[in-house]
Amino acid sequence: MLHTGKLVKADYGETTILLAYMVFFNVILSYGMETAFFRFYNSEDDKNKVVETSTISVFWTSMGFLFLSLFFKETISSWINVDVEFVTFAIWILVLDALVIIPFSKLRAQQRPIVYAIIKIGNVVINMALNLFFLLYLMVCEMPWFYPNFYRGFER
Repeated sequence: MLHTGKLVKADYGETTILLAYMVFFNVILSYGMETAFFRFYNSEDDKNKVVETSTISVFWTSMGFLFLSLFFKETISSWINVDVEFVTFAIWILVLDALVIIPFSKLRAQQRPIVYAIIKIGNVVINMALNLFFLLYLMVCEMPWFYPNFYRGFER
């Protein structure tokens, strides 16, 4: 309700398209690495080598995606008919999400569910707090110095 109450109805399609592409590229960027990580982590004696190899693979794939996507962000934006700023945000979100695959998998493989759960729940709490801050507090305060185009597409 927080987002749908603030988002201009005409922009629902743009948001939906962007989120659909984000789901697709999230799968591509992870390329089954989590499953492969568990398979090799449990079968190999040198667990550090598995962590290092997986991390290097995901890191360089993510960096390649980041640089190519940022280089072609205007083209991507025109293809999917979404503002360049939103495409840029989506690219960064996808890369950051891919970069945490191995650290979270390692926590799960080491059977540290409490640490894993605290970090994941903390992430949700921080995201919720930031959503409330940006969409309720800053919108009411009308702080144009913060990010002038951030609220384009949202009703005040």
